[in-house]
Amino acid sequence: MLSLFKKKPSTSVQAFKKVKSTVRPSQERVLKAINQLQPCHYRQVSARLNTIEGCVTPRIAELKRKGYITVSHVSKGQTSARVNYYRVTGRGLKYLLAAAKEES
Repeated sequence: MLSLFKKKPSTSVQAFKKVKSTVRPSQERVLKAINQLQPCHYRQVSARLNTIEGCVTPRIAELKRKGYITVSHVSKGQTSARVNYYRVTGRGLKYLLAAAKEES
């Protein structure tokens, strides 16, 4: 009777397919750019993606909320304003690895 409630082990690809629907293509592009540039700030990401900053900052907030990226450090920018630098978390790295496996 207990065997009815046991979960079957899942592979990383199966887990990726389950999570894939929660990560939109625009978020995935930003996540990949941060992974390549890390640590980086939003202006570096927008330059890498050749898009305006207003398209990148909401995606960064969404990825941060989902736990795929985090603030690695904060420093003062050119205008003495605080600038957040981001890096990919372990969860974000797992997502990127599973995405790469599915693409190949």
